[in-house]
Amino acid sequence: MAHNPICGADIQKLKEFMAIGQLDCTWMLGASMHSWRVTGEDSVLPVQTPLAFLVRGFLNDPTRAPLPHYPDYDEVYQLMNPYHKMINGNKKLAHTKMGTICGVGKWAGHSWSVGHENSPLMSRWFLFMHNMIQQKEMAGYNAIIDIVQKEAMQRGYKDFEELCKKGWQNRNYLLPIKEQFEKTGRVEVPYGGNPVDGSFIQRTREFLNFSQLDIVWVLGASFQSWHVRGERAKMPVQTTLALLARGINSFPEMNPCPAYPTYEQVFELMKGPYRQRFGQSLRHDVASCFFGVGKAAPKTWVDGRDTGTIMKRWFKMAYDMLVKDGLKGFDEIIDIVEAEAMARGYRNLEDLVQQGWSNREYKKSALKKHKENLEEESTQKSASTRLGHTG
Repeated sequence: MAHNPICGADIQKLKEFMAIGQLDCTWMLGASMHSWRVTGEDSVLPVQTPLAFLVRGFLNDPTRAPLPHYPDYDEVYQLMNPYHKMINGNKKLAHTKMGTICGVGKWAGHSWSVGHENSPLMSRWFLFMHNMIQQKEMAGYNAIIDIVQKEAMQRGYKDFEELCKKGWQNRNYLLPIKEQFEKTGRVEVPYGGNPVDGSFIQRTREFLNFSQLDIVWVLGASFQSWHVRGERAKMPVQTTLALLARGINSFPEMNPCPAYPTYEQVFELMKGPYRQRFGQSLRHDVASCFFGVGKAAPKTWVDGRDTGTIMKRWFKMAYDMLVKDGLKGFDEIIDIVEAEAMARGYRNLEDLVQQGWSNREYKKSALKKHKENLEEESTQKSASTRLGHTG
């Protein structure tokens, strides 16, 4: 890997190496699947430079990944059960009731208790409940029940107790709303309720100042799960998604998304180690080399230009390395940057500092060479086929 630029195939290796799902990988790198190709002919094409830095950083040390531990069903159940017993006369929390608390059918709890997998969305709801109980104890348990009851009442249930008796009637609730919308073009919610819908999720996203990628990751559901504009934004969302959105909106401190440092914060942290290592002050044009961009880019960030989600992730990784290890962390950043630079034709870091990144020209050259290689392979296959027929 040190002698080759990072390409899409390396991202696939990273995903397998860390044993993570597509959603976690996409969010961790700040880039959609459209940013690279992990299989096929185009998987050998180099990715964006800051994305390459991230991949190298995570491959070098997977513990740098800002991914939470997703608790399984049993972990959450063991935390919930004692508080349920305190409130309910030492009565054990039934697995059927846990299914209801999770926004699904009563028997889901039994299937999870014997090891059945859950969805990314359910993993996030488990994580939310786990963190609420661990940090807030009885108050956390009560808050979870309150979240469930609020959504249930907006969907026509009298209270939490009635919900537990009847169970969620998700299909019977949503199907008439969808059928009515198809006929009239209007969303009419029954019972005069105000359940969580796409507009609620959009407001939550704005409230938390999330990117689209952040809200999708935090909720564990694709954008196809809700609508943010027009009449469709009033459509109630799937129940577990509604519970999680309510929870994150009410308790934003429970959202697992980290704060991303700004360029200025990372630059300030870099100045000391840079002077120690090179005996001179760090300039913005030189700093551009450590972020995989042209020399003029850092000044535009200082002036307020958005950096994009990939760069925010690289800021976060670099910032954490500098805070944790100081000069050693800075040397690790240099190693990552220099390895990618040399794989792209620079002699060393000094050569990179003098020339700056030429990403556009490099990308054009790599794409041209890739096409030439494909054409050559195609020609060789055709020639081989003709020889076979001749023989």
